[in-house]
Amino acid sequence: MSQGNEEVGLNFGAVRCDVADFDRMIESGHVSEALELYRGHLLEGFFISDAPEFERWQDGARTRLCETASRAAQALVEKAENGGDLSTAAMWARRAVRLAPHDEAQLRRLLTLLDQQGDRAGALRAYDEFARRLATEFEAEPAAETQSLLGAIRTRATAAAPATPRREPPAILTPRRHTVGRARERAALLASFQSAAAGHGQVVCVAGEPGIGKTTLVEECLAELSAGSGRCQIARGRCSERLAGTAAYLPLLEALQSLLHGVDGEAVGRAMKRTAPTWHVQFAPPSRSAGTLQPDVTAAPAASQARLTLELAAFLEEVCQASPLVLFFDDVHWIDPSTVDLLAYLGSRLASQRLLIVLAYRPAEMLVGKNVFWPMKLDLQTRGVCREIGLEFLTPDEVAQYLALEFPGHRFSAAFPALVHARTEGSPLFMVDLLRYLREHGAIVEVAGAWALSESLPNIERELPESVRSMIERQAGQLAPIDRRLLAVASVQGQEFDSAVVATVLARDPARVEERLEQLERVHALIRPVAQRERPGRLQSVRYRFIHGLYQNAL
Repeated sequence: MSQGNEEVGLNFGAVRCDVADFDRMIESGHVSEALELYRGHLLEGFFISDAPEFERWQDGARTRLCETASRAAQALVEKAENGGDLSTAAMWARRAVRLAPHDEAQLRRLLTLLDQQGDRAGALRAYDEFARRLATEFEAEPAAETQSLLGAIRTRATAAAPATPRREPPAILTPRRHTVGRARERAALLASFQSAAAGHGQVVCVAGEPGIGKTTLVEECLAELSAGSGRCQIARGRCSERLAGTAAYLPLLEALQSLLHGVDGEAVGRAMKRTAPTWHVQFAPPSRSAGTLQPDVTAAPAASQARLTLELAAFLEEVCQASPLVLFFDDVHWIDPSTVDLLAYLGSRLASQRLLIVLAYRPAEMLVGKNVFWPMKLDLQTRGVCREIGLEFLTPDEVAQYLALEFPGHRFSAAFPALVHARTEGSPLFMVDLLRYLREHGAIVEVAGAWALSESLPNIERELPESVRSMIERQAGQLAPIDRRLLAVASVQGQEFDSAVVATVLARDPARVEERLEQLERVHALIRPVAQRERPGRLQSVRYRFIHGLYQNAL
């Protein structure tokens, strides 16, 4: 501090501010040094309740600094590229993509640089990560220009591959992920298929929070079935958040299309044309005959919907006679009412069919609004044709197993698996993204053929990838303002908190606070009760715990 005759102020010469250093380095042209300082968003994880002016300033400052860093990285890409140093250009291009994760122009630049270096596998991985991020956050696909560039790179990669006999790649071109745990859930899902194959159809609901591994579990089981000796047909469809409740039959149309493009596509097409002509015309080429209109099942009146239901049931029954059929619908928390009605009808006829319907969803999002799927699920459970498989977080031992598979022969400290588990609470998505982030930022490195940590554990403990932050912010954004404030007060106590303390701080009725907390547990699944205790004055209080320490930090 500096003190004059009539004022007290801050002596800027005696303190150091990394934001001021960053701005100064950018202005003086020391761009790479400035980017070394930029390790994350401004005041990450810092929040002041009931301070809208501060929030607006913080958001504006964060945006300015991030955009400045992004432009700096792009300038370094251009400089290295002009100098013929493609390796350095690709390094800075990766940084530019991380700083602007939704900027497809920066992604295309990175893909081009990797392609020019011959690292086409790296280009494909970068594209896959971008495509997954778009699908997860926006239910969107990369632009046609980006897909066209990827197609050209993939063609060159295929041409450059050794001409040796090999098996055809899987239909879904995503990097192979190591998986651990889930033995009980996998066995239950495969047992349900065996029951359906024997003529006792079922509906299996795979439930869990975002990133818990629902899709991974189902796809691994489907891959095992496809590779097995017995024949089975698989159809996949995905519900859309953007079109939730409006696009009739969207996941079903997608699933039928995948059947038509499958190994038995021609036979399936003939069966559909014969038993379900109204559905078949949805996939037939447009008629050139003047005045011929093709019916649109998505806009069918009530009478036509009944016909659609009967046609589809007849079609699926015939398909299942040839071999067992698995219908997998993902993200069912966004399902449309028309598809629910059809599933309800199919469920009522499953007892004697070789059909397994697998539905994956997030229970928390299912309960936020009046989802039409929930009553149907309860009805099918009452009939005895529906079961639920709930996924839990990974255990510390399973996290250690994953590290051993992902980083074979690693020399990590004994405390590292426990730290990863504590940081992610065993969430598979958080764990995978955190490890990828640490690897990309040089915290996990390969030295002399073995994986090791390049930073101390306290530094690693503060790292948090953008994808994890985005998911947490998305879930927090679904909360009502009163609930967000309630959890903000609770987070000050720590990962565990008392309802009575929260009520006292907020000067609210303890019973009303507990009602809100019960709803946050039941609907949003952000907290869970761990104990009930009596506080001084015989005041009853429920002890809660945040599902993730990350949620506590974010709120």
